[in-house]
Amino acid sequence: MRIEIPAPHSYKIVAETNTYDGTNEICVFVTDPSGNVSQDLATIRPAHHMDADWNRTWLDDFNVYVYADAEKGYSTHDFTIKRFTKEEK
Repeated sequence: MRIEIPAPHSYKIVAETNTYDGTNEICVFVTDPSGNVSQDLATIRPAHHMDADWNRTWLDDFNVYVYADAEKGYSTHDFTIKRFTKEEK
C-alpha cells in the first residue's frame, strides 16, 4: 500500500508498506519531482526480540525509527511505543 501527499516544489511525502527481514513495516519518506527517494523520515514496525540463534519473539509494542538529520542515512531517534490495550469490563 502506498499513500502520497503533495509537498512544495513537486516533492511528495510518501508512506509505503514494506517487508524487511520478514517484518512488515511502514516507511515514510520524501520523493523528488522525478519520483526518486530523496530523504527517509521514519520507519514503524512491530517490535520483536531476537535470541542468540536468531529466533524471533514478537512483542506487543511498536518500534519507531526517525531520520531527523537530512545528511545521514541512519536513524537519529529510536524509541518504542507501547500498544494500547483497552481493559475489558
